[in-house]
Amino acid sequence: MNSTEHLSQQTLELLARSELSESDRVSSGLHLSYCPICRSRSDELALKLVAQRMWTTSPVTDEAHINIATFESFWFTELVDETVLKTISHHCIVCVECRNLRDLARSNVESKRTIFATLILAVIRKVWDRRWLSGLAVGALGILSAIALMFALSIPEHQTINTLSPTPTPEARPSTSPPIAEPKQELTPPNDVLAKVQTIDLAKVPDGDDSRSPDVPTQTKPDVTVVASNSSPTALRIVLPHNSKKGVYHVSIRDEAFLGAITHTRGVSRNGRILNLSVNLSHIKNGTYVLRLEREAPGTSHREYVGDYEVAVTRVASMKRTGNR
Repeated sequence: MNSTEHLSQQTLELLARSELSESDRVSSGLHLSYCPICRSRSDELALKLVAQRMWTTSPVTDEAHINIATFESFWFTELVDETVLKTISHHCIVCVECRNLRDLARSNVESKRTIFATLILAVIRKVWDRRWLSGLAVGALGILSAIALMFALSIPEHQTINTLSPTPTPEARPSTSPPIAEPKQELTPPNDVLAKVQTIDLAKVPDGDDSRSPDVPTQTKPDVTVVASNSSPTALRIVLPHNSKKGVYHVSIRDEAFLGAITHTRGVSRNGRILNLSVNLSHIKNGTYVLRLEREAPGTSHREYVGDYEVAVTRVASMKRTGNR
């Protein structure tokens, strides 16, 4: 490279990552010392790499996350509380897992809207082809069905946002004393927007795929324990088994006898190690069940079986009673 040539983009990227050889690094540094154009490009690239690194690896120290039902309400513009909206936006700035979950919720909402638009267009085309009274009746019925379907799809499976309603004031009574000014109360986000996450470490469960095999002796205790919430979905942080892949995972709770699915949810893992999701366990009684983990094959609807794990579902009250014995 002569003194009149500018540094290539590849050279600048290798220099920013400290991957250039010693001789190339010296020559590139010399060029940057007198070339303002390449120096500006190098500074811009370095700033971009730092921002990208922070954006993809930002941790959340309190392990509090937002579930997918809240994000679907967010994309359906059903959330009107400014405090809740700011809480969601500020949290997604520093939490990469919730940003990924927000993108997944957005794709779900867009797919639902696409289904609705397709149904409407199909009904309009049917009416246009027939052009008589029966066609109009079929069209009207189809439009009503599509609207009902869209309304049903737009309601999140587990609503987690509590509407902040004003506290009813007592009936005014005549008084001779001067009115006392009440202190102004600041709105705080509902507690269930950022739900405390329970960690389930499946990497520590031995022989997870064969935990229910007849050849394996019956275990004295379940593989994992989940404390279910009675009022909102239970937030889980699952440490995936070793050698897992990134992608969309399906998690279902099944009965032990016939493995029938009782409840189901899904989440996305961007690194193949951690899976954040929320599952509705409010209707499940305390007891032992089977947690089935499956991975969705990319580009298909096929699910790859990962493993079955015995899970004990309990409540806080039952745990306190057990501890008092």
